[in-house]
Amino acid sequence: MGTITITRGTFRDNSATSRGAAIWNLGDATLDMVTFVSNQASGLDSAVLHNGGGVLRATRCTITASFDTTAVFNLAGAAQLRECTIADNGGGVVNDGMLSLIDCTLRDNADIFAKRPGLYNRGTATILSTTISGHAARKGAGLMNEGTITLINSTISGNRADGSGGGVFNLGTLRLGNVTIANNVANRDRASSEDGGGIFNSVSGSVELSNTILAGNTDLEGRAHDCSGIVTSHGHNLIQDSRGCIRLGVATGDHLGHDAYLGSLQDNGGKTWTHALMDDSPALDNGDASTDGSALGSCAPTDQRGVPRPHGLRCDIGAYELTLHCGNGQIDTPEECDDGNAAPRDCCSRTCQFERATLAGDANCDGRATSADLTQIVRLLGDGTRSPCHLDDANGDCRLDARDLSAAVDALQAP
Repeated sequence: MGTITITRGTFRDNSATSRGAAIWNLGDATLDMVTFVSNQASGLDSAVLHNGGGVLRATRCTITASFDTTAVFNLAGAAQLRECTIADNGGGVVNDGMLSLIDCTLRDNADIFAKRPGLYNRGTATILSTTISGHAARKGAGLMNEGTITLINSTISGNRADGSGGGVFNLGTLRLGNVTIANNVANRDRASSEDGGGIFNSVSGSVELSNTILAGNTDLEGRAHDCSGIVTSHGHNLIQDSRGCIRLGVATGDHLGHDAYLGSLQDNGGKTWTHALMDDSPALDNGDASTDGSALGSCAPTDQRGVPRPHGLRCDIGAYELTLHCGNGQIDTPEECDDGNAAPRDCCSRTCQFERATLAGDANCDGRATSADLTQIVRLLGDGTRSPCHLDDANGDCRLDARDLSAAVDALQAP
């Protein structure tokens, strides 16, 4: 109805029998650096913050310790939450209108009786650079979608469902770009009809994904760990276990059956927690070549933390772009070498580790053991050169000496 602006306020220990325990908005509300602690409301459509048809803008807000109450209910109208932390409430966010979450954290909103999802969408939602983690629900513990939702540069991790969809349960339209979905668990009640540790897509739903990681998720019945149902690939996805899903679409650059080699969910810089990529992850440099973010399929121009893409030859798959100091010409921890670029096959790898020959006697790392390898080692030994390049290390002991010459000779003589 009216307009209100609140800056640096605190709402604590308020209660209501319906609607909003702290704020019920029907007009235009702007909140900045406002904290909500231990506010309780009863009723199916109740919440700490209730937007009943107006415009709600909340920046740098914190909503916590409302143990049996949903944090935000956008019944109608438009709600935009930016840099907000919603943690340890009875439920996270419910949306029936227009919703955007940017740089937000939804964490551990799990009432043991109601078992609400971290985000329940029945309207239209856009989720950017947001982490949804640690929720427990009957289905769709991280995200339950019955409307239309787009997730870009976001992480869904460590959520647990009694039934299907540990990370995501989808009945509507779901689009994912540069998203990491990892370490979610489905089917905690061990029902024979439930599955989808990472994503469960119903027959009525549509899932499109690109440059996205589905890995390390678990279906406790063992049928569909990372995905269940039909998913449409726009390319460059990493799905560790795809046995439960049917992939449609182009699927160019998809990596199936590979461990993503993710670090723990933690503070890796930026405004929200992420899973870092290890330096041997197959997600490295395997995203789409385009980084303009203009369409589903191309990489977003930055990662979830705001780090520019790409850092290597191409963007990395998932929400995290590996950003070692590799390529600056200085050997930083934990680098073994740094030749001033992030290109592979020039002695120093794209993650600044020495590149070693994978074939005994292959001193120049061309995939063959030939006289050229022998000639190279003789030349280096003869003029006293001690090359730091491990491509010249024919026997793989990380040193260049006469034993490499013997290894090269043995490889040439081998049948």
